[in-house]
Amino acid sequence: MDNAIIPEITIYHYLKYFLKLLKDSVDFSSTESIIEEIFFGVEPIGNYDPIKESRRIFSKVDSLYLNMGFNINPAELPAIHIILPDENLEWEGIGWSAELEENEDGTSTERKEVSFNTAYNLIILDKNADAVVYIYHILKYLFLSFNVNLELDGFQTLKISGRDLIQQSGLIPVDIYSRNLTLSFKYKREFLGLKNLVKIGHFVKVREKQIDMKGIAKDLNVSKVLDTVL
Repeated sequence: MDNAIIPEITIYHYLKYFLKLLKDSVDFSSTESIIEEIFFGVEPIGNYDPIKESRRIFSKVDSLYLNMGFNINPAELPAIHIILPDENLEWEGIGWSAELEENEDGTSTERKEVSFNTAYNLIILDKNADAVVYIYHILKYLFLSFNVNLELDGFQTLKISGRDLIQQSGLIPVDIYSRNLTLSFKYKREFLGLKNLVKIGHFVKVREKQIDMKGIAKDLNVSKVLDTVL
């Protein structure tokens, strides 16, 4: 049995690690941090130096607020919101790939596997437009650097893209700037066949009452199907 993949949780943990990595790097060296590597040779724009500004942003322990879903709080900026704009099951012809897993009691468990094509948006928000741009390019750089790690964690054929978000009344306040970093990839998800899922269901207790799978099946009008696997 492979580890389950919940992409937004994996992305969240990567972002938390990136924040720690950047802070440790800034603390370790005043001149040779990861930020200097990312912005080497980049000229400042006006009063904003990408290196100095990025060092200021990532010098704090919780330099960015991370949110699952989209929920703007002007008091919590800069922030990254992890949202799911699109996910689709990839059809692989007749049925899905399946394998039998041998159990200690001599029985076997059928596990099936499907693939999903998905995209996650990381919406970067701040009241400083330059900071939004710097955060975007830093995150893009780090996701590129960790591409192999993401592949090992189940993110297959990762693609990175981005765009500015057009302000919409009531969605993002006019004094907050935004940019979107999109991670597009394919991942696999295992699931139990109905027969094995039902077997587990017979032993699960909810509020100390055993689940009645046949009763549920009757309510759903699929009792005849369930009878064939019990």
